[in-house]
Amino acid sequence: MTGESPLTSLASLALAALLGGCTSTRAAGDDQPTGLVSSEVDSTPIAAEEGSGLPASTLMPLEAGNSWTYEVDGTDDGCTDGTFTQRVLREEAVVGRAAFALSDFCGRAAEIVLASSPSQLLQYENGAWRTALASPLVDGRSWDYTHLVSYHWVKIGWAKTRAGLFADCWERQASDDESLSQVFCDSIGMVSTSASNTRIELTAFNLQHGELRSRGR
Repeated sequence: MTGESPLTSLASLALAALLGGCTSTRAAGDDQPTGLVSSEVDSTPIAAEEGSGLPASTLMPLEAGNSWTYEVDGTDDGCTDGTFTQRVLREEAVVGRAAFALSDFCGRAAEIVLASSPSQLLQYENGAWRTALASPLVDGRSWDYTHLVSYHWVKIGWAKTRAGLFADCWERQASDDESLSQVFCDSIGMVSTSASNTRIELTAFNLQHGELRSRGR
């Protein structure tokens, strides 16, 4: 499926954590990371609360060949202005998990490593798997990414970008600074990021397989 455009310091860590990409989890070509700090993975029981009914992992479709093109306006964490494409480069095993390596959307050599487990989305960073997108998708639900950074969900429904209008969208806000946020839409991925000096917006996307649960309009 192809969408064409019609038309995280705490701040740095929050921006970089998941798809911010300007701070690397590892450099391309590095040896495979080892060691697992399991305490970093959020194991909070998933309660029967009112929410979207979707697992958080559906907010980030991972398959080799998937790509997202973003317009970057700002300089937080070393990003530069311009248009950059982030791609799922390959599937690989990382510390006992089936994971995917993604390129950096700011165009740097760093790679981001993500995995679904099974309803949440994990990111491998600094020798540990961390919960990047937590389930259940419930408005106000919070979780720790590290001992310094925590997030909470804000249900926003529809999100409009230059790549289209999408439904079933959720905003992941940094709990200590609500100016730091990323919006993810079901079966699409990240559609926007906001930080103090940066705005990032999806302008086009190319997804290999599967049906969109929420179609751009």
